[in-house]
This record gives sequence, C-alpha cells and structure tokens, in this order.
Amino acid sequence: MKTFMMVAAGLLIVSTSAAGQSPKRGAKPDAPAYGTVYSYEPSYLRRAALNYAVALQSDCDGVVESAIAHTTLLRMVAQQLDMGKIHSILVNLSEQGRTPAIRYKAYLATAVFDDPARFENTARRMYEDCDDFFGVVASQVHKTLLGHNMK
Repeated sequence: MKTFMMVAAGLLIVSTSAAGQSPKRGAKPDAPAYGTVYSYEPSYLRRAALNYAVALQSDCDGVVESAIAHTTLLRMVAQQLDMGKIHSILVNLSEQGRTPAIRYKAYLATAVFDDPARFENTARRMYEDCDDFFGVVASQVHKTLLGHNMK
C-alpha cells in the first residue's frame, strides 16, 4: 500500500507540473516552417547567410535540405545580399549531393539564384514545410522552362 501511495503521489506531482506548462499566449501550435519576407531583418541577413553556408555542408541530410530551402527563400527576399559562396555550394550539391532529394532541391535553388526576380511572388506566401515550398518553386521553374505560351 505504501508503494502504491508513493507512485500515485509521484504521478500527481508530474502531471501537475506538466499541466502548468502551456504555450505562450498567442503562439500558434502549428506555425509554418518557413516565414515570409518580413521575417528577415536586414541586420541579420549576413549572419544568416553564413550560418546557412555551414548548414549546407552538414552530414545530416535533413539539415542540408532545410538549409537549401532557407537559403533559397533568403535569396528571393534579399537579392542585394552577396551569396556567391552559397551559390557555388548549391551548384556542387546539385551535381554531387548525397541523395536525389538534395540534388533536386539544390538544382531548384540554383534556378532561383540565377534569376531571383522571377520568384519574388513565391517568397510572399506562407509555407507549411520544405516540400510545400519546393513544390511551388518547382512549378515556377517548370513554367519558366516550358515558356509562358502554354494554355
């Protein structure tokens, strides 16, 4: 009986402290993974680009894919930012990436880097995840490659 009471008391303490942990007021539990143009402040652009360049060289495929998406969005938003090093890393990843997904996403990213003005409207949406973002980018690249004469 004593053991049962100790376990019950422990569960009560654990559940009480867990119940008190609620998300911040106004926080969205299902916030999108990728922000809009307004989520980048000019003072952090250079530092963000340096961090993404490091992430692009990670051993973790998920980190690389996420960094490709973030650098692509950053390029759409901050066209004036010097991202030559990132562009060369993306070209290398598009040719020699570890997985087909990395190579394909890097290829799409290089298309954005080559002509970021064409993708300005793409940057103004909210995206649920990396795949949603690259789906829109791929659609735009597809339209560009085939031309606008399709009906």
